[in-house]
Amino acid sequence: MKKGTGKPRTTDIDACELLNASCFEISSDGTNRMMIGTEQGILLPLKKPKVQGGQQPVPGNEFNSNMVLGKDGEAHHGPILSISQHRKQTDLFLTVGDWSAKIWHEETNTPIYSTT
Repeated sequence: MKKGTGKPRTTDIDACELLNASCFEISSDGTNRMMIGTEQGILLPLKKPKVQGGQQPVPGNEFNSNMVLGKDGEAHHGPILSISQHRKQTDLFLTVGDWSAKIWHEETNTPIYSTT
């Protein structure tokens, strides 16, 4: 936490331990992806790492992420209440929270569409 503000940091990827999950969506297309919505209004896209030769993933590393969506000021202004993955374009997600809806592309830090 930043000293004196009482608010968790959401400006760097190392702050992921400080975020509280409010909802999640697991990919139904067999790609081993999950999207977590937080109480801070940002998204964490998670993927299972590829394992080679029938090896098992290291416990605790089943899912990992190198991105935080919405950390550049385009996050919801409150908790994300719901996440839904597009049925055909599985890299698109709809989030609802703070009286708005946003459409996110899995590889983009900002929403591609937002209602306000």
